[in-house]
Amino acid sequence: MRFLFAICVFYCFAFITIHAQNTSTILLKGIIRDIQSGAAVGTDYEITDEAGNKVANAKSHPKTGMYSAALKPGASYTILFNGFDIVKSKQNIVLEPAEKYQEITKDFTVQKLYTGMELYSLKAFEYSGNTLSAEAIQALNDIKEMLKKNRNLSINITLLPDIAPPPVQIAAPVIKSKKKGKNEVPVPVASPIQNQNLRNEIDPTLTASRVEAIKSIFTEVKNLDSKLKINTENRNDLKHDTLKNTLIISVGEVKSLFE
Repeated sequence: MRFLFAICVFYCFAFITIHAQNTSTILLKGIIRDIQSGAAVGTDYEITDEAGNKVANAKSHPKTGMYSAALKPGASYTILFNGFDIVKSKQNIVLEPAEKYQEITKDFTVQKLYTGMELYSLKAFEYSGNTLSAEAIQALNDIKEMLKKNRNLSINITLLPDIAPPPVQIAAPVIKSKKKGKNEVPVPVASPIQNQNLRNEIDPTLTASRVEAIKSIFTEVKNLDSKLKINTENRNDLKHDTLKNTLIISVGEVKSLFE
């Protein structure tokens, strides 16, 4: 009986030892900093595994920027940074296999918001349409979450008119030749070089419907009129005109939650 008990204790101990080795832990830690100034940033971060399961969800220290998370080795993870005063971003990290507890130090950088910062430049609508593109909806939803997190943040949205379609070149009419049965080869009408990225004139009716489409995304945001400024312009800008973008989103004002 004692012999059987000893065998049982031995195998149970072996199982526990092996199990402990298979569940070794990596403590990932470091500092989150602003990519421009290098200053420490306090921000929310969420870590998910390869299957999309959330394995950590916390906030770095508001003064030191320090963060930490206990993770399993031998796996890949995605870290999502999403604070009230930073640009939402993702970074990936791969942890090598390990048989015992380890601490790994890795710092990350994020982009803090500043007044006038351009967040998005998008082709938000089809030509003459007022239905938001999937890309624009995603961008506006990101902005909505930022506004909900920081009551002192304001956003500027600029609506640009559509790019006018290129002019149609009409061929010259066929000219009858003096020789019987022959026509002269038509010569295309020479036209002056035109700006292919010329914007339409502002259409008040279309613009109003587009403004309503944008505002419909922000129905959950309180005091929207003081947080979101929407204006229309018919300016020429090489960057936005070349891409045919119609929606520019930038930071109006950003303050600390404690100001």
